[in-house]
Amino acid sequence: MSHIIKKFVRSKRKGFRTFRRDETGSVVVEGIFSTLLLFGWMLASFQIYQAFNLRSDATRSTYMIADMISRQQTEIGPKYVNGLKKVFNYLTNADTDNQTWLRVTLFKCKAEDDDQPGAYCDGVNRKFTLVKDTTDKVTASYATPGANDITLAQPYTQAGLDAVADRLPVMAAGDMAVITETIYRFKPFLNISDTSLTQTTTDKNGNTHVGTLVQKQGLYTGLPFATFVVTRPRETRLVWNTDD
Repeated sequence: MSHIIKKFVRSKRKGFRTFRRDETGSVVVEGIFSTLLLFGWMLASFQIYQAFNLRSDATRSTYMIADMISRQQTEIGPKYVNGLKKVFNYLTNADTDNQTWLRVTLFKCKAEDDDQPGAYCDGVNRKFTLVKDTTDKVTASYATPGANDITLAQPYTQAGLDAVADRLPVMAAGDMAVITETIYRFKPFLNISDTSLTQTTTDKNGNTHVGTLVQKQGLYTGLPFATFVVTRPRETRLVWNTDD
């Protein structure tokens, strides 16, 4: 019995050695596989290039919008910000209103009567505060809506400003600045990253539950490209008017 097993193993080893040393192949089959791999890599390369190009456009467009605001000599408000969003959409070739949003916020380091020389705000020892409008009732923060006035982002509250204080520069008492934020949602020409892996289970009561095992990864549709810019007005002071 052992002799038969040894003979069987030797025959299999001989066949494996023959297969290992065999260098024959089909150029056509290998060429098809190579072509598919190269074609797939080319498509992925174009999509990666497109993503970085759009990300760069969105960033530069946001800085341009921020510079426009810093040069403004008249009062600004929601109407002005909505107009800036149209400029941003034009610069980034956005297809729909819901693909982008713009938020503009005026804030300051409030000066106090008992301030010592060199007083400043850093968001920790002394908080930044939101600027009020001309009526001194409404905070100077506005986020553009989407199509049909759908809310895409909320204006800043004081708590929201405190939450991003670590992203704001140190400011001398009495100074003011503007936060310009944009979101551009990526729309790839290939939806190769839009599929997520889900698992459906049924409990003992017959209820069905769907859980996500793997979230969307990579350059998926709707991937947000966010830009956050802080600028100082080139004029003495920017004024917020809710009617402008």
